[in-house]
Amino acid sequence: MTLDDYHMFYPTHPLTQEDAILAAYRLYNSATTFVGTVKVVHNRDVNLREKPSMSAKILGTTSPGTTYPVLEVEKGWYKIQLPDGRACYISAGMVAFHQQ
Repeated sequence: MTLDDYHMFYPTHPLTQEDAILAAYRLYNSATTFVGTVKVVHNRDVNLREKPSMSAKILGTTSPGTTYPVLEVEKGWYKIQLPDGRACYISAGMVAFHQQ
């Protein structure tokens, strides 16, 4: 039984650590679908939140002009993916959305 025929990832096939990491990375990227991107257009830093709510915990901030892939769209919020792979929410009023 193969998990990923294209990338030759066989659970019983002995892989080097690098092969295993690359196979997992390819598999993850093939399963992640982005609906578009957002670019921060507000003239000051914008809060990144844990949940789609103004009262949710602030996880960090981002600068004007920064672009992120969008995972989901929720009533006035975008769930975005940060460069380190974590997901968080950004208010739709602070960004411009570009559909893929």
